[in-house]
Amino acid sequence: MNESNQRKERRREPRYPMQDRTYAVLRQPANKIGKILDISKSGLAFTYLSTNGGLSKPTYGIDLLAEDEGIFVENIPFSSVSDNIVPHNQPFRQITMRRHSVKFENLSEHHLKSLEAFIEKYRLVYQEEVVGQQNDQAFTGKRY
Repeated sequence: MNESNQRKERRREPRYPMQDRTYAVLRQPANKIGKILDISKSGLAFTYLSTNGGLSKPTYGIDLLAEDEGIFVENIPFSSVSDNIVPHNQPFRQITMRRHSVKFENLSEHHLKSLEAFIEKYRLVYQEEVVGQQNDQAFTGKRY
């Protein structure tokens, strides 16, 4: 594929895929919860189910939680980047899966440190990171 066909990466921070047991919670008035797909120190993407389309009401904070610990980071300020339908085989037409991407804004020192700890604890680790072999591309999906 030539360079003109490739999408230019605009993110400043690396994104890390997350374990299945991590969630993003949009605070009121949206009141949505979804599985975190990937995260960085500057933003994240998550999926959620919707019965009434995308998010139309502005939300001012997002919480990050994990099944084994509950809320890990509270009320992170953010702005929405995108909210799109994810194609999938859903038996109910009234329910759609959506992917929502956000950019964190005005992070306090506490938010930044908590976010770094959350990423370190719950990101998926590739085997080559642990073993240190660049030629081993096996994905384990496990935390080492």
